[in-house]
Amino acid sequence: MWFDGFAGPWITDVAPGATLAGGSGMLSVGALSSYILFALGWMFFGIAGWRSGMFPVWIGTAFVVAGFLGYNAGLPPHGIPIGLVMAALGWWIIRTGTPAAAARDPAIDGQTASAPPEP
Repeated sequence: MWFDGFAGPWITDVAPGATLAGGSGMLSVGALSSYILFALGWMFFGIAGWRSGMFPVWIGTAFVVAGFLGYNAGLPPHGIPIGLVMAALGWWIIRTGTPAAAARDPAIDGQTASAPPEP
C-alpha cells in the first residue's frame, strides 16, 4: 500500500520519534484512510466500469467484491482477489476486443443498426 511503502518509511527517516511518541493520532488516521481509500477506489472502479458499459456486469461486480476483500491488500493474501479480477478483465479484453456496450449496441461503436436510405 502507498502508506506502508512511502509515507511510513519517510516519516521514520525524517522524524524517528514520531512513530514512538503518542502524538495526536494523525499517523494512524493517515494509515487508516490509505487502506479505506484503496478499497473504495477499486469498488468505485467496478461500479463505474459496469455502469458505463466498458466491461460486463460480472467483472464490475467482481471488482466491487475484490475491493471489499482487498481492504488490507498490503498484506500478502489480501491482494489476491484484486489480482485475479484484473487478470479476468485482461482475459475478457483479449478475448472480445470490444467494450461490453459496443457488443450490445452496434450504434455505440460508430455503426448504425440499419442500412442508410437509398437516394
